Amino acid sequence: MSKIKKLIIGLLIAVVVIGATVAIIVVFKNKNQEKKTVNVFSVEQMMMTSDMVGNYSYISGMVTVDKEQKIYLTSTDLIDEVCVNEGDVVKAGDVILVYDVTSKSLQLESKRAQVEVARAAVVVAENELEKLNNTVPVQPPVVPPVPEEPTTEVPTTEVPDTTETPEIPTGGESATPTDATPQEPTSTEEPTNTEQPASTEEPANTEQPVAPEADVTTPEGTPEDTQSEGEPEEITYTVEELALAIKEKKAEISRLTIDYQLQLIELQIMEYQFSTGEVVCNFDGVVKKVVDQETAILNNEPFIVISGTEGYTVETAIGELDLMSIQEGDMVLLNCYDNGMVYDGTITHIGDIPSSGYNYSAAEESFYPVTITINGGEDLSQGMYMEVMLMDSSAEMSDSFYIEMAMVRKENGNYYVMKELDGKLVKTYVATGEILWGSMIEIKGGLSPNDYIAFPYSADAVEGVNTVQESIDVLYQ
Repeated sequence: MSKIKKLIIGLLIAVVVIGATVAIIVVFKNKNQEKKTVNVFSVEQMMMTSDMVGNYSYISGMVTVDKEQKIYLTSTDLIDEVCVNEGDVVKAGDVILVYDVTSKSLQLESKRAQVEVARAAVVVAENELEKLNNTVPVQPPVVPPVPEEPTTEVPTTEVPDTTETPEIPTGGESATPTDATPQEPTSTEEPTNTEQPASTEEPANTEQPVAPEADVTTPEGTPEDTQSEGEPEEITYTVEELALAIKEKKAEISRLTIDYQLQLIELQIMEYQFSTGEVVCNFDGVVKKVVDQETAILNNEPFIVISGTEGYTVETAIGELDLMSIQEGDMVLLNCYDNGMVYDGTITHIGDIPSSGYNYSAAEESFYPVTITINGGEDLSQGMYMEVMLMDSSAEMSDSFYIEMAMVRKENGNYYVMKELDGKLVKTYVATGEILWGSMIEIKGGLSPNDYIAFPYSADAVEGVNTVQESIDVLYQ
């Protein structure tokens, strides 16, 4: 046999062997692939509609609760028993914890002193109000210089200058000391005689306001001097000033009375609690937090927190430029910065009077209060920070939707997904639109909300693999 024939036979044998090997590998791979499965997830559960994504505005606010009871501890507090655990549902009057009453006497005396101080402040303010009510307002002083100045100028213009010049330097200066020296002895011996010439000289010297002021006050000087030597002068009020002072004093009494009443209620609660050592719940609610006693004291945080069961709200405000884009009853999304969770909410109130203290934008606009009721939120607490996504309720609906960029792959400039079809995974190209925030991509065709897709970067996400439908929660585990 020639060498050429041997070579050809060898090549044929090699081709047959390689073909058989490939066939065996393909058959083995197909059988192995039939045993594999890949999880697919509902597009509807993961998508965001275009009207939601493209027409959101953002505001923020704090979580509030209708009722909240916080119990703080000090380093001197001794606890006999803690009667609740985190997550417990409690009723008004239920015992929360029991103190050792022997360590509470000092706090009770301190609270009694605070109540007495608050009561005394109310009494003092009421006495001041009574004094104001009995005060007779004075008439505002009539200022005569304006009509007197033209009268003094008239004689100066009519009388020649030669006659006025000697009177001003010589007569005026010499008259004032000479008048003052005889007035003192004469006022002690003959007050009636000194008052008359003084009054006659005053209208003549109208150019010197000091002289008439001194003469007018001399008869009234005696009672004024006696008042200044004793107690300080009483404050005088005009009618307007007195009305304002009374109004301010009544407002002060109202504030002081409220403070006193609150202090008295706290004292009564403390007296009851310290008599038995029991701290009771003030309303129906849920125990939100129970921390270690040493941790609570060290961080100055509440030892126990109880919140009401009527739900949580977010108090915020919206600018007048966006006010027409929302209405009561609209659904919103809330992102809590404190725990990283997302919640659903409903706008329950939009105020019609602008609020002060809000300045979310550089535009010159007023902001109106908005109250949002949170759906659920059992893991929330008072004071947590919320970012609110508001959807424009006037936006038009669109057929396109958005999914996360991680659920698509790119090949030769086109995007595809691994979609379930008849229980098998199929590579399917999709029509895409804009990309938002670098994480969401718009799907315009090739995929519907009713489809199921796999995570395309999974090692098992290949065509022909059997699919298993799973909840969207499994994807993010």
